[in-house]
Amino acid sequence: MDAVASPEVWTYLDRIVHRIEDGAHIWEIYEPDTLEASEWLKAGRRGFLELFEGAVRRASYPSGDLHKRRVVVSLDPANGALTPQKAARYVSKPLAVLVENRFTDGKLLDTALELLAPESLRLLLGSGVPDLILCDGPGGNGELPKLIEEYVALAAADGLPNRIVVFTDSDGRYPGHVSKEAHAIDAVCRKYDIPCCILKKRCIENYIPDEVLSAWAGKADRRAYRAAVSALLRLTTDQRDHAPIKSGLHEEKLLAEEESLYASVDPVQRTAMRQGLGNRVIESLSEQRHVLSADALRCRDQGGDLDHLVQLIVGEL
Repeated sequence: MDAVASPEVWTYLDRIVHRIEDGAHIWEIYEPDTLEASEWLKAGRRGFLELFEGAVRRASYPSGDLHKRRVVVSLDPANGALTPQKAARYVSKPLAVLVENRFTDGKLLDTALELLAPESLRLLLGSGVPDLILCDGPGGNGELPKLIEEYVALAAADGLPNRIVVFTDSDGRYPGHVSKEAHAIDAVCRKYDIPCCILKKRCIENYIPDEVLSAWAGKADRRAYRAAVSALLRLTTDQRDHAPIKSGLHEEKLLAEEESLYASVDPVQRTAMRQGLGNRVIESLSEQRHVLSADALRCRDQGGDLDHLVQLIVGEL
């Protein structure tokens, strides 16, 4: 409450309230009588009073499944509190979801949020709140740890907490395998206590549901991919989870563990699988939206990776 008694920081408090008005955050009030009597609230626009009244009402009920991260605003930055100046900067920034490639990984992120997020988050995303979530990625293999370090350094320079979630695929070529690149990403996230989701399947394309792949290959201009898709859809769960969908299955490049994994695949099926579906197959998630559902996505996921990713994001909003 010390900040509302200091007119020199009211501008920053106003900026925080404007962001709350946008819908990006909520206002928790612990001393409503003191705040209601403050000159800052009395000097504010009518909208401030309406927000205040709504916040007081909300305090009477348990919080929902969003806005779990709390920021205390105080002139005394002790015990993790932020000064009004820093708090205004902090709440104005979007939650950064960092990935290897914001264009391809962003497709899976958008799909997971649209179909698997709790209703409260889906409503918030659909309300047009500006700068709620930013998906960023360098686009190069192995570059994600550097991007994480850059975001951490920028937050530290501003004296702000990190507000980051990271996800990446495992590049696992067989069950239980995780690439050294994925291990490096996990290590830097642990270093800075950043929520991180390492997807268990090989690549994001391995999360595309069967219905979506079938519809994608059913287009007249994709006849050449139909045999490869048909072969993919006949694989066992473990094989399907780790098949190199984009580049195709080339036996001369297989590890011993992969040879064992695909031992049951017949020669005709293997030949069809040599043809990869290419980098743009991930666009099927938006292109074939009419056959995509939460059930289909969870059925292909099975391990709950995507639900876990969504919950990490919910926890940081």
